[in-house]
Amino acid sequence: MLIPCGILVVSYLVLYYLPQDTTWKFWAIFVASIFLFCIGYFGLIDVFPNSKNGSSSTLFRCITSAFAAGMFAVGLYYVYIANGSYPSLAVCTLLLIEGVTIFSSAFSETGMTQAEAENRNMCILAVVVLMALLGFVFFFKEILSETTDNVGRIETATMLWIGAAAVYEMCSVDLRYYIEKKKTQKKKGSST
Repeated sequence: MLIPCGILVVSYLVLYYLPQDTTWKFWAIFVASIFLFCIGYFGLIDVFPNSKNGSSSTLFRCITSAFAAGMFAVGLYYVYIANGSYPSLAVCTLLLIEGVTIFSSAFSETGMTQAEAENRNMCILAVVVLMALLGFVFFFKEILSETTDNVGRIETATMLWIGAAAVYEMCSVDLRYYIEKKKTQKKKGSST
């Protein structure tokens, strides 16, 4: 497990050397980071032991989802402090894709009971709503700001909205199911 984890760490360390201009060197480092992530992540998935215990499975999901959220938060912070520069947007997009990949595989519905799948979907919907609301906070802060300098708020809001949509789509949550379930519960409650 050390080799895939080391490759993952190296895939993030090479992003530190991204130049500010989008030249061939920028794209070479960017593609190298993606390549190293794929090798490290899928290598780690292959050697990671499958947990049969429910509590260890829950712990694994919590750790991996926290890692995925942390990756995306680092990308958002970089966009914010770099005023939405091209390198920051590229890094944030990369970390978003990698984070959603990790998040969706950690919260796969495979082997879940109906109740576990519903809890999983409610957690994912809460994450999506939180990301969308944070996007609106950054958006309105930019609109209400009295300064004219760009501090990356619009770009951060946009990345949050894209991230919310990506998590919603990648984790295949069916919102209509919950709306129909609420209607059914209201009908049952009113008939008794």
